[in-house]
Amino acid sequence: YVPLRGEDGVDLPGIGREDDGLKGGLNGIDNGRLSFDHVRIPRTNLLNRYGDVAPDGTYSSAIDSPGRRFFTMLGTLVQGRVSLDGAASWASALGLKIAITYATQRRQFDGIDGQEVVLLDYGKHQRRLLPRLATTYAQIFAHDEFLQKFDGVFSGRTDTPADREDLETLAAALKPLSTWHALDTLQEAREACGGAGFMFENRLVGLRADLDIYVTFEGDNNVLLQLVGKRLLTDYAKQFTGKDAAALAKFAVGQTAGKLFHGAGLRQFGQSVADFGQVARSVENGLREEQQHLLLAERVQQMVADIAARLRPGAKDKALGSKLFNENQAELIEAARAHGELLQWEAFTDAVHRVEDADTKKVLTWLRDLFGLQLIEK
Repeated sequence: YVPLRGEDGVDLPGIGREDDGLKGGLNGIDNGRLSFDHVRIPRTNLLNRYGDVAPDGTYSSAIDSPGRRFFTMLGTLVQGRVSLDGAASWASALGLKIAITYATQRRQFDGIDGQEVVLLDYGKHQRRLLPRLATTYAQIFAHDEFLQKFDGVFSGRTDTPADREDLETLAAALKPLSTWHALDTLQEAREACGGAGFMFENRLVGLRADLDIYVTFEGDNNVLLQLVGKRLLTDYAKQFTGKDAAALAKFAVGQTAGKLFHGAGLRQFGQSVADFGQVARSVENGLREEQQHLLLAERVQQMVADIAARLRPGAKDKALGSKLFNENQAELIEAARAHGELLQWEAFTDAVHRVEDADTKKVLTWLRDLFGLQLIEK
């Protein structure tokens, strides 16, 4: 730390400041820049939690790996990601509350009895808003679990390197999903309210403008998901530590690209359709909680296994490894997204199981199924 202004309020020599001006939104928060020209910072003023400089100029750190040291420093950003995940989830909830309330009151076009129909009675309008409502519930339940993990680490109750790494990975998985969902939801909510949605007093355009920055705030979403993807690959590789060639070969045989679709999941659903002769009853029997979880979990496992297999030839060739990683980067980010969606589904399901009121549990189960089935449809 270093002083910027003297007691008279005037900038000290070598200190430069300027404001960034108006932004696309979130103008309640100022952004600017500081510059330093030949400003000396005393060695005793260093923020030296993770590294220090001795009087002779020697640098030292308790964290040997430069890469790990870098990510430990960046780990302090996890607090901001917790806030952004919560804010984005509740902004989505607020946008949907406005749009759904409007849709239950606004009438348009003649119905059978001559009375105009409320917007929410139209199938397309339900399709626009209700799956997004289900996703928002999933995000809020996942955020609650995220907060508990965050509290455990930062209170010191569960503050180990492994816990911190888990927290950073969880933050990197959930923040992208909730912030992208918020932009998508607020835009759809705005459109679902027609011209009324474009009026600033109805809040949707203001929320949309303020939330826009969240997708690159405290870490660009694609970069964060790449961090998650790398963690998934690392955890996947740990399964094979110490295994012999025969065990690896046996595992590889089971990892065909079509396993997810021809294994227990979708084939079972297809058989259910054939048995019942109608989709409605087969969904009820074939895609209950256990089947949803199986499909969503195996999707992540299969995506990671496929990527790991394609990256394997570059394990001992740095140039080839870099080329293969670049070729599979988009798929890795999609695998990370799928992992985040699985975490949300599991958090939603855990929350459903905690509900004691029968009617509330029934409605939340419908919403959880809607969330799971739209992921499976996608």
